[in-house]
Amino acid sequence: MSYCKVIPAVARVKPAHLFGARLRSTAAASTQHKELKSDDAPLDPSCAVVEKPCEVDLISRKAHTERQRISIDFDNTQEAYKSKDTLELLRSLLVFKLCTFDFLVDKNKELMDLSKKVFGQQLFEKLMKMTFYGQFVAGEDQNTIKPLIEKNQAFGVGSVLDYSVEEDLTQEEAEKKEMDSCVSEAEKESHGNVLLQLMVDAEQTYFQPAISRLTLEMQRIFNREKPNIFNTYQCYLREAYDNVSVDVELSRREGWYFGAKLVRGAYMCQERSRAAEIGYEDPINPDYETTNRMYHKCLEYILEEINHNRMANVMVASHNEDTVKFTLEKMNETSLSPTENKVCFGQLLGMCDQISFPLGQAGFPVYKYVPYGPVNEVIPYLSRRAQENRGFMKGSQRERSLLWKELKRRLFSGHLLYKPAY
Repeated sequence: MSYCKVIPAVARVKPAHLFGARLRSTAAASTQHKELKSDDAPLDPSCAVVEKPCEVDLISRKAHTERQRISIDFDNTQEAYKSKDTLELLRSLLVFKLCTFDFLVDKNKELMDLSKKVFGQQLFEKLMKMTFYGQFVAGEDQNTIKPLIEKNQAFGVGSVLDYSVEEDLTQEEAEKKEMDSCVSEAEKESHGNVLLQLMVDAEQTYFQPAISRLTLEMQRIFNREKPNIFNTYQCYLREAYDNVSVDVELSRREGWYFGAKLVRGAYMCQERSRAAEIGYEDPINPDYETTNRMYHKCLEYILEEINHNRMANVMVASHNEDTVKFTLEKMNETSLSPTENKVCFGQLLGMCDQISFPLGQAGFPVYKYVPYGPVNEVIPYLSRRAQENRGFMKGSQRERSLLWKELKRRLFSGHLLYKPAY
């Protein structure tokens, strides 16, 4: 996989395009706070219950002198989907439903290859753009993805770009790409001034030690003044908490900013299959609940570090509402304001808009992971994502019910032809 391509892909997008709307969103949220009344309901202690709005008290240590209250209702479909027209909602419903069928997920690559032969390249690409590609991929190149990025920004959601072309290179191709990168680097007048942060993805445990070591060395160099480099920690691993705590302690001793992206993990089948084949201990937690506890344990540890030492940042990369609400509760307990940008949230493009957009509109830093690339070259990415998110897609009943709820609301309120204005 050519993850090195992420760096130039992100660097070529102007920082103002990526982060301008974030500042406007936060400012808007701060203005809205002043309109809240003192007789608002107290903090709901059962914030993790899905059916109830999550009200969170947050104190900004810099901008405000009195307690502010932010109420985030993840059931408010009008707010959650106001960036989507009705056709986009229908497409989401169709795609999420198709992803619940094991046969389609298991044989997705074979079915796409067959469709290409039956329909031809042009019609196949149109069908993909109307369904799976259109749902999970922003576009083919940097020009075609701009409208989606700008729309998301207008509704308070930033973008983490990824040129999602996965390929195996021959030795000759690899050497040529290495030479091209050296020439490109030599042509630069300076480096490190693009005002973008770099998040290094995690891989299988048999690759990860080398990736983590390289990331750690970059953090030592580039995280002296602010958290420019983030490492990714997969919380489905038994050793996740140990990895997080060791790296936090190291950053504290050496005096650089700790940056972490917390995910649950994506390679469970591969990890367990290899462990069984070779005969070593399964590195994966025994069940989903154990992984949830591990995620929350790692997150709580980092939030405590942020509370005691402001030299830490975390991205909560999760599609789990309970985890997001757990984070908001902990931020409230530690009086950590969203305006400090110490905690941000992330979800994949095309998934969990009912989490991303309410958070963004309330002033929280939240980002969509935005893949892009030509249809044919992104198919391996789509195939891999279908396998990795199999469990989530099969359990997406809540998201489908919210989409139906919004469609019915638009139908009965006369807004079926709604188009987002921004």
